[in-house]
Amino acid sequence: MSNRPDVYKLYQVMSYLTLTHGYKGIVMKGNVKSDEIWMVNRDTNVYPIIRITMASMDSVDYDLDRLSLCIRSIASQVLIDEPTFLDIHIGKGEVSDHEEYSTICLDQDYFSGVNVDNIFPGIRNVIHPVADPSQEIKSIFEDINRNAILSRKNRKKWYDLRGRKNLCTLVIMILCVLSFLVYLYLSSKFDASASYIVLGADYKPFTLGLHEFYRLLTVAFSHGSVMHLFSNMYSLYFLGSYVESKYGHLNFLLALILSILCGSLTAGIMSASPLKVGISGGLYGLMIIYIMETAKGGIYAMQRLYPLIIINLAINFYPTVAWQAHLGGAIMGFLFEHYLKTDKKEKVPALLLCFVLIAGLTYKFYSATTLDFYPGTDMDVIGIYRNLGMQNTVNYLEKALIRAYQSFK
Repeated sequence: MSNRPDVYKLYQVMSYLTLTHGYKGIVMKGNVKSDEIWMVNRDTNVYPIIRITMASMDSVDYDLDRLSLCIRSIASQVLIDEPTFLDIHIGKGEVSDHEEYSTICLDQDYFSGVNVDNIFPGIRNVIHPVADPSQEIKSIFEDINRNAILSRKNRKKWYDLRGRKNLCTLVIMILCVLSFLVYLYLSSKFDASASYIVLGADYKPFTLGLHEFYRLLTVAFSHGSVMHLFSNMYSLYFLGSYVESKYGHLNFLLALILSILCGSLTAGIMSASPLKVGISGGLYGLMIIYIMETAKGGIYAMQRLYPLIIINLAINFYPTVAWQAHLGGAIMGFLFEHYLKTDKKEKVPALLLCFVLIAGLTYKFYSATTLDFYPGTDMDVIGIYRNLGMQNTVNYLEKALIRAYQSFK
């Protein structure tokens, strides 16, 4: 940070925005100067991004490209589509009418620039003289830290789901965890593969042979191990919260469901494995949406994506990983991102393209003329239902499997 003796003025403005209007400082790597602070408030529609700088107004013209890059990068991080930006300069420069961004110059008993009194009442009086600048800065940070502690104490508890922007993400995570707990119970008494199938895993002899197409979706709630569950839930929380917070519950659910379906159908067509578990197809769809959105923030925003991209590409080389499901989910994510960003007139054709892809894959999947069956596994599944006292299901499966065996000779 700058060593200028009047740098305390910068912190006085920062303190005002933090304590009075809920702004938070944001850390940016390699793209900021020592005499500026960037702040953000996602809960406001007016000036969600603010820069406070000690730089003079003369520096703005040759700094416009960097400012634009910083704004795009921050907007991609905090899920803001088209943010309005306020540039606050500490000093007594004169703000002209032709400035690129909303700009004010602020100092003790001095103000120039756009009128923000209705948005930030009292901002003209924020800067005031102090006897000891270093003590003033120390006091400011103590106030901010106390406010942060109080905010944490009053923060909504993790189990209070009301009003959360990522409500659907959290509910799906809870369902996945509950499903895994039930799997642990069943697999302790019965065959592990059969336990997956009972809980809705994508088991091709049942999905295609018995026409239980709901398994193309319920596969998302089954996971193969604690590590598999943890990694997928971590990714779902991160990616799902991003998409759901930015585009709403309905768009998030539509993106996830279509990606899961596309992933399951692609794997069903291309993979020889009869049993598949996991929500990875849906996660790859969300990941592509996240990558495409973040990439709009420029090269500095893209730097955060390199580990995510490399790790997820490497995962596909593991022999037990259904990379086909990842591929299908990623393709749907690419198409759905186009739907999210198009104008209202183009949304119907964009969404129709997503459904055309699903319809085409469904036709290809359903038109299979040969199908391998695994009588031993099928009997294990029937055995679980029999032990659970579900005799009607046992009777249905015994008859349906005989018809399926005959149909796919």
